[in-house]
Amino acid sequence: MNATWGEYMMKLRVLASILAISCSFAANTVATSAYAAESGALPYQPGSSGDFIGVLPYIPGLFMQENLSYSNSYALVGDDGKTIPGSDLDLNVTTSTSRFLFSWGSIGDLHLYSQIIVPVVHGDTTVKFGGFTAADGSKTGFGNIFFGPIIGKYDFDEYNSITFGYDYASKLGNYSATDAFSPAVGYASHQPTFGFTHAGKDGFYFAALARGIFNETNDTTHYRTGNAINVDFRSGWQSGNWRAGVVGGFYDQFQSDSGDGAVNGKTRLLSIGPSISYDFGGPILNFNFRTTPIARNTTKSNSFWVSLAVPLWMPKPPSEADR
Repeated sequence: MNATWGEYMMKLRVLASILAISCSFAANTVATSAYAAESGALPYQPGSSGDFIGVLPYIPGLFMQENLSYSNSYALVGDDGKTIPGSDLDLNVTTSTSRFLFSWGSIGDLHLYSQIIVPVVHGDTTVKFGGFTAADGSKTGFGNIFFGPIIGKYDFDEYNSITFGYDYASKLGNYSATDAFSPAVGYASHQPTFGFTHAGKDGFYFAALARGIFNETNDTTHYRTGNAINVDFRSGWQSGNWRAGVVGGFYDQFQSDSGDGAVNGKTRLLSIGPSISYDFGGPILNFNFRTTPIARNTTKSNSFWVSLAVPLWMPKPPSEADR
């Protein structure tokens, strides 16, 4: 049974937490207004890995990925995927996310990494029901900072590899339990990841990244958002330095929320759209656009992403005298 509008409104403060995009794990998270998760916030936004699943540097050093995105959420949808009667939503979120990846080097065909993801989020939202304003406000601040202490990539051969890791989405960020928009959620989550990539220099490529999302309880509200699984994917064709195809993600909440104001509905969301990337021989630039053809107990939205990955520091190769 669908929750009443009163129950929806108890959870309708909208947020946007974004994580920098990454090859095999956490990445840009733009927020979505949802009412099957506390304050309408998802702890991970499906598809935020973009075109970088499995794309990790093999050489030691420090690398940075800067991600800019704009998202417009325009409809509140219920358990049946239809717009809630009488509702009117306008949520605009702009994000700038910096991801710092350190490559430790390799042990045979196993490559090891660590990362920190720092998002800055600005959101402006207005929610109306029956012509009356139910929530209205804007705010800028830090989203939840992610720490990835261990990331691994193992190459089976020239074309196939797996990635695995663990991301800790911390409570560090500008969370508000009362504002109409909060840049961060008020709880931490544990997110193990596992992915597969098939790619060569030219031709067909495919990659998928599964992420478990295990949420802690919000100590401020004593509310617990239900656990979920997310699968990001990318597929297309590479020719020389160009890659073109589709990117996206599917988020499925398999556990109900608990705590004051919890509703029975679970969030389900498919985000998908076209993507194009160019490799400058070091820096990689990506553009992608995504929409949400499947949405349950969340919002429908459109988003545009621009990502640039660049090396910041690499050790000098040994000289002939040192060899």
